[in-house]
This record gives sequence, C-alpha cells and structure tokens, in this order.
Amino acid sequence: MKVIFFEIDAVNVKRYYLDVLPDIVQNSDVSILIESREEAEKLKELNSNSQIIILADKTISFLENLINDVDILFINGQRVPDIMLTLLANKVNTRTVYIQHGMYIPYMKRGILFYFKSLFKSFRYLRYSLLATKIDGNATLFFKLIRSHLIDGVREYKFNNYFGYPDVSFVFSEYWKIWHNEHYFKDDYNNFIIAGNPELLRFKQEKYSSNYIVYCYQTLIEDGRIEKKYLIDKIEEIISWVESKNKLLIVKSHPRMSREIRKYFNDKNIELVDNILPVTNIVIGHYSSLMPLWAYYGSNVFSLKLDGHYNNIDESINKTSFSIESLDQILIHWNKADRLPNSIKENVKYYFNYDLEFSPVIWNQIQKLANK
Repeated sequence: MKVIFFEIDAVNVKRYYLDVLPDIVQNSDVSILIESREEAEKLKELNSNSQIIILADKTISFLENLINDVDILFINGQRVPDIMLTLLANKVNTRTVYIQHGMYIPYMKRGILFYFKSLFKSFRYLRYSLLATKIDGNATLFFKLIRSHLIDGVREYKFNNYFGYPDVSFVFSEYWKIWHNEHYFKDDYNNFIIAGNPELLRFKQEKYSSNYIVYCYQTLIEDGRIEKKYLIDKIEEIISWVESKNKLLIVKSHPRMSREIRKYFNDKNIELVDNILPVTNIVIGHYSSLMPLWAYYGSNVFSLKLDGHYNNIDESINKTSFSIESLDQILIHWNKADRLPNSIKENVKYYFNYDLEFSPVIWNQIQKLANK
C-alpha cells in the first residue's frame, strides 16, 4: 500500500504520524508531503527514511500525478492546503483520510504582525486558495477560504465539481464527531470512525512528588496568537506564585517552543521537560489539548484564563479541568489535590477516549479502505 502523509510542520510529521501509526509506517510505502523547503530540511534532521516532497515547489499537474499514484492521502487538519489536496485527491479518485490530532479552535485569531513575519508563507497560502478554486471550478471558493482563515472562521464551503471533505475521518470520541460537523464539515457528513486519542503513544508518564507543580507551555507566542509581553507576564506570575508556596516549578515544553522562550526558562534555572509527561498533583495550563491527559493520570488540572482567549477554551477543557481567573483560586482545591472528582474522570473518558487502541483501530480500517 502506498500512502502520503501531508503536514505543514516537520515536528508534527513525527508527532501525528510516525510516532502514533506504527502499523501503517511499517507495512506501507510512505512518502511525506511537507509544505515548505525550510520544514523539509528540518524533517531530514529527524532521520525520516521516507521520500520527502515539498508542496510549495510543485505544480498542480505534478501533484495530481503524485496523488494519483498512491492509495491513500492522509491529512490531519482543515487548513487551506489540506482542503486543496483533498479536492485534488478526490478528483483523481485517491482515498483521503483525516486524523484528528488534538483539540481544535474553530478560528485562530492572529496578530497582523504574524502575517508580515510569515509573508512568504502567506503568499503560498493565497496560491493554495487559488489552486483549490481552480480544481473545483468554483469562483467563490477562494473568497470563502480567505474569509474562514483570516477573518471570522466561518466555514461555509460549497464545492462544485469535487467533494472537498475526506473519505474517512478518525476522531477521538462521539463529542468530536458533533464538533467536526459544527465547525469543519457540513451537517450531513457522517464518515466518522471513533479511534480514541494517541497521546498515550506519544508520552510516557513520570511521577513527581507533591513538591512540584507543572506548567504546560503552549506556543501562543510562536503562533502569533498572543502578545509576547502579556504571556511572559503571566508566566512570571506563575513562577512567583509557585515560589511563594515553597514548591518547585517544572515546565512541560512544546516541540515548537522557540529558542528564545527555551532560553528564558533556562536562564531562570527552571526545569524543562521535553519527551515525557511529568505527573504531579497540580498542573497549570491554559487550554492545551495535552491538559486532559494529566487529568487522566489523576492530576488536578487548572485552566488559567487569558484575556481575549475565553472563546478559545473548548467545552472539553472546561469539563476536564478547573477554570480559574487567578492563581489563588488553586488554594480552594489545595487540600483535595490527591482526590480528583469522579465527574472529571468521567468527562475525560467521554471527551478524549484515551483507553481505545488508536493505532490498531486506524490500521484495520485503512486496510479495508485500501481494498475497496
């Protein structure tokens, strides 16, 4: 079986495909379609043995021949290039598979400076929007793609010639089926398969004593979603608060954490943890999709609100953590830190489905799809 994994970021190829889909990787001829030349170089450093193809370099005719020559195209988002490639795959009758990789935000508002810093990428995305419009023969699709990704997040696509959605979509749970129909796909799309959550495959837990408190870092600065000074000020508050309680702070890093932020924590002699999940009684975060995994392991997880980001906190985070506006609200739960409420345990199971065997579920369904 020949497959293509498509991704924007090199590190996410490893996180969302190679590390969590061993059955497909070991039993298929895998090529990786990566968005930019810069990310292709990073991918080579990760020692991937697969063929690497750069999307930005390729013509529409090359991509059509490439996708026509494989059995399945994998995507894990509904970004502009994902939609363009899905239209192209459906045009040549290649199966398309979508895999949910985390907890999503319907519309990720970014500062204007982000687009100027990523000017070349912004132009490439305009090109992908034009290509999607050309493939589908739908003049309005270009404007709808621009609107949904730059203005208000409304996804009201009406495809003319080809189906713009994947043949099969693997999601965490029943809740996320409903979510995807509300925010990503049209209401009558029902090609969902519940596959559970791959986080247990990505991270091994390591328990720390009650002397430690974990902060879960999100790439809000790196993604242009928040002012750097504002988030750094919040982090400074967390550092001071933890010190005032005579505790030690551990920071769970993010694979895309910038060198500048990494240096910031190193200069403060704060321990950064990269490849494991440090499990403690108390975890502080904002709305990272990793936070429910701590609740799964029994940690009390606190979602510290950020100005302007209240609408970004999905129901699944609110139901699996304690939502707080100030750090001192943690004190209400301090003496209960070893006793996670049963309601949160049940909510973690409902929303995130960690116990379902992610890779075998997908592998079994992929074999059936390839043989159709």
